[in-house]
Amino acid sequence: MQKIYKGFVIKKKQFKLIIVLYSYLIFNKKYNIKIIKYKKYLIEDSKNEAFKGDLILFKKIKSKSKLKIYKLIKIIKKKWYK
Repeated sequence: MQKIYKGFVIKKKQFKLIIVLYSYLIFNKKYNIKIIKYKKYLIEDSKNEAFKGDLILFKKIKSKSKLKIYKLIKIIKKKWYK
């Protein structure tokens, strides 16, 4: 079973390609605190339906190029304005 990620679309400049910000939580045992980390992913949007500000689900697929290894599954929440 593949891991499914959730993130926000932060850029949409190219056709069928979006950049998503994925945040995750790490616990530091030494200082006993939680740290939020962020990572950007290039995602293939085959139907070209996601826009900046949308909350989406994506998963890992077979590599399409050097950086495009993720694919959009579905849009959870659309941004109500453009």
